[in-house]
Amino acid sequence: GQTTTIPKSDQLMSCERTYGAGWETCGGESSRFCFSPELGQSCCAVDYGYCERGTWCAPVAGYCCLDSEDLETCARNAGFEIPGHEPSQTEDDSFRALERDADPSDGREVVVREVQVSVARRKDQWTLAGLGTGLVALFMLSC
Repeated sequence: GQTTTIPKSDQLMSCERTYGAGWETCGGESSRFCFSPELGQSCCAVDYGYCERGTWCAPVAGYCCLDSEDLETCARNAGFEIPGHEPSQTEDDSFRALERDADPSDGREVVVREVQVSVARRKDQWTLAGLGTGLVALFMLSC
């Protein structure tokens, strides 16, 4: 999943005054980013985004992981690389992972709205490319 970029509050107003009771600053007193622990959101220090209830902040900006996932599973499912971790997949395995991410069939509900947009965008990119699986694989192997 991806983190949601938090709305910026007016510089002269606190998060609570801008968004209502229960909203807090994410990123220090001078930050203009807000989140709501009362709604189950948690502040992500890596990018000052937030993750919704049932998810946790990945160590990569823009991603949330499901509570039921460990870091490696989350990275594989979401399509990011773990910082300082060498991927062990072959290029063929990487292609299958990208293909699975582009057309999720596991029926898992996506918690953060931006993730749905990203998945749809990836799906559109694959569709707009108009390439068969073999051509895409050939292209990816040549990179």
